[in-house]
Amino acid sequence: MSVRLDAYLDLERAMLALDDAGDQMADALRDALDPIWYALSDDDRAFLNQRSIASGPVYYVRVAVDAGLFTPVSAPAPRTNQPTAPVHIDDWMCAA
Repeated sequence: MSVRLDAYLDLERAMLALDDAGDQMADALRDALDPIWYALSDDDRAFLNQRSIASGPVYYVRVAVDAGLFTPVSAPAPRTNQPTAPVHIDDWMCAA
């Protein structure tokens, strides 16, 4: 799947969800889809034209992946404003 087709489908899903909720932003997203549609390849547009969209709520699909997908990344040590050496205060009096 091309990046543009993926972006088009994401925006389309959001548009349908807004449309189902009666939100007017659905029309703005519908208008934003036009330039992406024309930038798609003929194959991508043919793929989109052959499908049917069922009315109703939009559900997200989650896919389980194994741990091999992720690579551990070492985090840098957190920055601190704490001094690294002890602080000595001379002539200090407690006011309590």
